[in-house]
Amino acid sequence: MFFLVSFLSLLPASFLFFLAALSPNWLTFTKLYPTGNVIVQRGLFFICYVISSNGTHETTRCVSMIHQKESTEPDRWIHGFALGAASMAMICIILSLILLLLSGIYFQRRRRSDQHLWYLLSMCLLLFIILGCSISVWILLLSETLGLGTAIDNRLYRWPMWVAILSTMGYLLAFITMFSSFCTLCRRDKTVQTQINRIRDQLRV
Repeated sequence: MFFLVSFLSLLPASFLFFLAALSPNWLTFTKLYPTGNVIVQRGLFFICYVISSNGTHETTRCVSMIHQKESTEPDRWIHGFALGAASMAMICIILSLILLLLSGIYFQRRRRSDQHLWYLLSMCLLLFIILGCSISVWILLLSETLGLGTAIDNRLYRWPMWVAILSTMGYLLAFITMFSSFCTLCRRDKTVQTQINRIRDQLRV
């Protein structure tokens, strides 16, 4: 039961994080330059500058955050934070796909054995790493924003940021329920082994 709840939490959390990671506009704010105010749209992998806007369409110029360190853009983005957030997002997506595959295998071949418990424990550890990576993504973005001297304001952050935080809550619920499933199985196996030993002792008498 616990593992089923964990899987049902992991599946939408993985989808939501994948959707948020592919979205280009995590936060939007206005920067003052000598040439005037420029609207900046920050994503995980790209930073875009709004060149023109007529209310319906926007023309933007985007730069990869990976190569931004060598660029001559007026923004002095903290390259380490940007690269770290992008890397954590990629790790989280890849590990989520692997864990979903392992969960499907677990449903097909689960048995009460030592190998089964170690398999479940390895999935718990993998899910814990995914949870840490998903938290690191938006923590690094917040740290980068503070490092650039921009105050944290809810109005700066767009829906991908909130979707990423929501997916982190899903990963947390999945980890708690999966670890609860592991503890329940360990307790059950211990109880069964105790009963077997008791029966053996009675037969010997």
